[in-house]
Amino acid sequence: KELSFEDPSGDYEVWAVAQDKNGLQGTLKNHFTYLPVTAFEKDFSKVAYGSVKLNTHKIISGDLTWDTGTGANPATVRNVGNTRLAIKVLQDDMGLGKTDGNWNVKYDGRIGSDVAFKNYSPDHLTRLNGELDLSEMDEMDFSVLISKFPPTNPGPNYTGTMTLSAVSVPHLTCCGN
Repeated sequence: KELSFEDPSGDYEVWAVAQDKNGLQGTLKNHFTYLPVTAFEKDFSKVAYGSVKLNTHKIISGDLTWDTGTGANPATVRNVGNTRLAIKVLQDDMGLGKTDGNWNVKYDGRIGSDVAFKNYSPDHLTRLNGELDLSEMDEMDFSVLISKFPPTNPGPNYTGTMTLSAVSVPHLTCCGN
């Protein structure tokens, strides 16, 4: 048996039964740990929010189609490690700054369309709602909400940096009777 990236990390026990031509046999037993590797890949290099209106959520929906090109494809992510994973996001303020100590921009994100959006502020590492099982692919949805455009940078183009990372989450278990 060969283990692939789709096999879960953890402790394994291997048994081998050897038998010679006279029928004598023996059993060998060994244990090993398949080390956990948390890894993902994405099919997009940026999230293009496009034109936005003040105080109006702008949602950029992902999809379930793996695009091989680069750029602002509808965002898709897939688990290529041997652990279940959650995605964390860190995004700057795109130069929109703060007013009275509050960010002028807020974001939301999620993995999959069946979970709630997770709100996050600039420069705060946040775990998004939704998890990816082994070999699973799902959409990534993002949104932006701008509460004030700074007078020192009238725009119209704001760019920033988004960093994605992953953390391992426990494997699902099933209950047996």
